[in-house]
Amino acid sequence: MTMALASPSAQAAPPARIDVPARPAPPAPRHVRIHFDIPAQPLQAALDAHGAVTGWSAFYGADSIGHAQSVAVQGWYTPDAALRLLVDAAHLSVQYTAADAFVLEPGAANDATAAAAPLPRDPVYEGLLQSRMREVFCRDARIAPGNYRVAVSFHVDGEGRIERPVLLDPTGDPARDDAILQALREVRTGLAPGRPAQPFVMLIVPKASAAGRDCERL
Repeated sequence: MTMALASPSAQAAPPARIDVPARPAPPAPRHVRIHFDIPAQPLQAALDAHGAVTGWSAFYGADSIGHAQSVAVQGWYTPDAALRLLVDAAHLSVQYTAADAFVLEPGAANDATAAAAPLPRDPVYEGLLQSRMREVFCRDARIAPGNYRVAVSFHVDGEGRIERPVLLDPTGDPARDDAILQALREVRTGLAPGRPAQPFVMLIVPKASAAGRDCERL
């Protein structure tokens, strides 16, 4: 379970991310034109197609996508322009968490401020938070990282406690989901993050090795 801290846009403080799955090719730069051939289809399938072309990572809740349909995006576009064409009809905003990762949020308008450059990371705090989370998760065999995928957003308060955890992409097992949320509430770093108002997004992905392998290093 590794962590990468991303940065807020000028418009709002979007999540950071933890552990992005491996991609088959390097991610495409945001402002370089590449060829897209994405037909009109359900938005989730269109986002998958966009990710296959660009190598970008997307975080969004299933409820925010619903039964939305995308328009066709065919021709030469920057990855950013193609993405906004896909999601605008669904009234979703794009909030970048890194140069090659974004969160979709309902309601807000897309504009140029969402493309602000990421702020500097804090690797020391990231490492501390990762370590504390691993300790808590490894105490419960149901949620030890290794054989499931989940995405959760949360904040860290001024005393280093995780608060307001929200499932973005549940595991599919309600009992495990509840255990994950409870475990996050037990995490304590003892220190406030550098930007307390900035939420994080944690993404845990399955690994080829057996579940709990990360915990063997403790």
